Amino acid sequence: MAALAGFLGDILITSPPSVNLPNPLVLTDSGDHQTFNNPTASQRYWDNLATFTVQTSTNGGSSWSTAAAGTYTIRYVNGQVKLNSVLTGTPACQLIAGKYFPYASIGNTTSWDAQPAVKAVEATTHKGVGGSPFQDWVLTTAGGKVNLKKWWIDNTYFTSLTSRTLLIASCLTPQGNRFEAYGRFSNQSISSVKDGLIESSLVFLFTDQVYAF
Repeated sequence: MAALAGFLGDILITSPPSVNLPNPLVLTDSGDHQTFNNPTASQRYWDNLATFTVQTSTNGGSSWSTAAAGTYTIRYVNGQVKLNSVLTGTPACQLIAGKYFPYASIGNTTSWDAQPAVKAVEATTHKGVGGSPFQDWVLTTAGGKVNLKKWWIDNTYFTSLTSRTLLIASCLTPQGNRFEAYGRFSNQSISSVKDGLIESSLVFLFTDQVYAF
């Protein structure tokens, strides 16, 4: 595969407050009759603090039953409902309550560096005579961050930083692949030099699972 031109990438960010999803929102069956996906790109980031009501049907939507809590899981990033068991008949799934965050390009970005990570803790013990000379590691908490740079325009992201606003960031590659997760801005630096443009560097810390699409 050929190298990709970085200038075709982007980084997206959500914009609170969340707004109501359409009622109903019929989800798209992935084909396994158990996993149902958000059909609308502009509504792909669901609010993980909102109340969602999931309904299922086995007759193509002629009648619906409300799914009980614990019988499904929701992936809020990118919008997905996964049922614990496969639907029979002519399966369908919809939401009749829920919220999503609008989103847009951060704008004026010049670079991003996504670093999903799992923390490794060194746990080496005595190996005994003839034992392995290598260290032992235990993988513990997961997380990561995005380092990004942009031309400074206003205080929008300073406000998000100081307000500790929960957001979703999505690092977009030139091919349309995404690395995205919930998180918060933790650092910002603003640099002004006499013969250049004012630049802002930001650190976005992931606070939940990182997804790659």
